[in-house]
Amino acid sequence: RRADARCTRRARRAALGGAWLGCAWLTQQEPCEARTGRAQFARGDRQGEPHRGAAAGAGPQGVSGAGEFARERARMIDQQLLARGIRSPRVLAAMANVPREAFVPQRLAHLAYADSALPIGHGQTISQPYIVAYMVEALELAGGERVLEVGSGCGYAAAVLAEIAAEVVTIERHPPLAALAERNLRQIGRTDVLVRCGDGRRGPPDRAP
Repeated sequence: RRADARCTRRARRAALGGAWLGCAWLTQQEPCEARTGRAQFARGDRQGEPHRGAAAGAGPQGVSGAGEFARERARMIDQQLLARGIRSPRVLAAMANVPREAFVPQRLAHLAYADSALPIGHGQTISQPYIVAYMVEALELAGGERVLEVGSGCGYAAAVLAEIAAEVVTIERHPPLAALAERNLRQIGRTDVLVRCGDGRRGPPDRAP
């Protein structure tokens, strides 16, 4: 849990003169849930595996159609977030609005709302839903902020942040994942998130206050 505590401290820290809120995702050291999820679903960690996208139809292996995903999402809110103390109406609404199935590899779409991290390729994972909600809630966003996310991954967390914040910039150091995040975000209609590929420690110089 030490990794989770460090992530929470980072999420609360104001950066770049207080105009940006830094939400630093763990990239090298993951929470224990993420490591467990990676081991459990290692067979799905394929470098070039296609992702579903919001426009796709039926889900594979027992989950079919948008209606079933919506029910899975509602169960996730109730059983994983509310049950663990997530209370922010903004965060709960954001998690309910973002289709997580659009951000996972197609063969794992039936596990999109599982209480676990899932592999997205290139040795990285999409964080467990609760971890995403916990970190976003820790930011205490009011709706007018500009948020910098370090570590885009597949773009899911950026999509959740964009439901609340006024502006989101996300930086990913792996070019294939930066491209994946941008593609996933566009597929669900989130054209207001700026995805950059580069060293997140430097931030986006052209977007500095």
